[in-house]
Amino acid sequence: MNLRAWSSKCGKLLASVTLACTILAAPAGMNQASAAPAAISAAEMASFMGRGSNLGNTFEMFNQYAAQPRDYTSAKAVLDAFIGAGYTTIRMPIRWDVPKDVDSNGNRLYPDRITSNGTIIETSPDVVTYKNLVNYVLNTVNPQRASQGLREIVVIVNTHHEFWFHDEEGDLINGSNYASNISKLNTIWQGISKMFANAPSTLVFEIFNEPHGIMAANTKCVSGQPSCSCPSPQSLYDAEAARESLAIQTVVNMNKQVYSTIRNYTSSTGQKVHEKRVIMFGGIHYNAGEYLAKTYALATDLPDGSGTDKYMMATYHLYQPLTKKVKAMVNGECVVQSYDSYDWRAAIIDKMQQVYEDFSQKYNIPVFLGEFGQTYWYELKGVAGSGFSTNKNEPIDPEREALYQFISNESIARNMPAAVWDDNGDYTVYKRSSNTFNSLLDDVFGNGLRPKVSLNPTNDAFIRGGINANTNYGTAAKLEVKDDPNADYDRAIFLKFPVGDLNKNLITSAKLRVYGKNVTATSDTMLSVFGAYSNWGEDSLTWNNQPYVNPSQFGTFTVNGTEKYYEFDVTGFIKSQGTSASLVIKKSQSDENRVEFNSKENASLRPQLIITE
Repeated sequence: MNLRAWSSKCGKLLASVTLACTILAAPAGMNQASAAPAAISAAEMASFMGRGSNLGNTFEMFNQYAAQPRDYTSAKAVLDAFIGAGYTTIRMPIRWDVPKDVDSNGNRLYPDRITSNGTIIETSPDVVTYKNLVNYVLNTVNPQRASQGLREIVVIVNTHHEFWFHDEEGDLINGSNYASNISKLNTIWQGISKMFANAPSTLVFEIFNEPHGIMAANTKCVSGQPSCSCPSPQSLYDAEAARESLAIQTVVNMNKQVYSTIRNYTSSTGQKVHEKRVIMFGGIHYNAGEYLAKTYALATDLPDGSGTDKYMMATYHLYQPLTKKVKAMVNGECVVQSYDSYDWRAAIIDKMQQVYEDFSQKYNIPVFLGEFGQTYWYELKGVAGSGFSTNKNEPIDPEREALYQFISNESIARNMPAAVWDDNGDYTVYKRSSNTFNSLLDDVFGNGLRPKVSLNPTNDAFIRGGINANTNYGTAAKLEVKDDPNADYDRAIFLKFPVGDLNKNLITSAKLRVYGKNVTATSDTMLSVFGAYSNWGEDSLTWNNQPYVNPSQFGTFTVNGTEKYYEFDVTGFIKSQGTSASLVIKKSQSDENRVEFNSKENASLRPQLIITE
């Protein structure tokens, strides 16, 4: 089953069943795909994006904001760790218009990535590194994963922290800066479209991260009731409402402009190469979920102007506080009086349901939770000033763990893929200094559920003894095992699996599965499993040149006359192996019973190694 067929099947299942589709890797047979299909609809993509992470504070942040190393070697190590941990989506935020800060000698601290009009400087060191990292995942990691039956990684490229577009009143659609701003943004996206003109469909474009500033007007207040967060008098409230309307118009128009730029980009070969690439878009107010439906009240507000483009995906962010600030006006000033407990679970469900019902179901457009998390220094319950803590990261506070797991579970239940915000700072999940994940990793996957990986063997063959001891059977569609009183009929099975890309420390279960039966009789026959060296190939293996086989068996399993998958646990052995793991199946007793299993050359129901992390 190829990637498209599998994802399409998953997308049609009920939410409770979709959980399995989202968490599990592609079934056996998907390993035949060498790359993603030329086009994957947004709905199909949402069904296999699964759990992901943001490469935070790397290409979108700078030193004054605790930026992380962004040289190729350092950033690649983080990507490899993310992939090894089981993430199948990686969002790579990047700020294109860098700060113009200078050192004490007046020299620029950060090399420009774009010109003043938005043209990408392709030779800029950061641009070169960023492009190489994206291509590393798409063109090196993914083909390897596809050949091994692993899900390919989805990479998201965006424009992030482009403050020049939303910091001033003139940045709104009726302002003096808007025309030049939209021209600059379109030019940036022309450059991104060119940079990744040949990228596979597993690359997603996200138009603009978190419109805020001038695009984050506050109209949640009750009219005529001044408080800490509400303007007074009524005229100020009305002004805020008007500005929110302009903010919505600005974001809607911006998305339409960039959407058109991406869709109509023509490569050097004269092709519109991004006509069917998945494009993401969000709403005003920092991509807040409750504003997604408000931003796109009508189908004509959507980037394509109709909602008929099946390659569009919406996105929202969710940073739910664990305590609620209680504020009051004291002597004309807004004062936080306490941090109180509240039902944050109900608040999360309410926000997710708004996204799901008021937007996703309304327009039949899938939604991606692009960022979620909570800082380790969140205010604890108590009186203001006494509950603040900076020591809640190790060990992780139980309520914070519960928050991550709850968000992940609720997202899964709605078939919404999600990416945790991980910046190696306040929102750390992966600690780059020690190359380790903290306990939040399991919570990100929800209920401790980690991806399952279905591996097919790279080599398999059976061997025969006696007069057949120099004969190779590496191309046979069946694998045979027998222990016969006559050595000429002895047979043993060898299977080699690729396990080098697995993080052995995260493996909780590894099971060998082989499909077949006892072809001689319907009665039970016992088979034994052993470990072997991997210095062999299926095209040359014989009884006489077989590698060393450890004489200590792992255990036994029973096969009868029913044709089905038979399983055997090999967790300990797999965790101890390097790049390859070779398993040997022999008969436990000498008789005339012969067992046959499908080989990897068979059309279907091939051998599998099921890894659970």
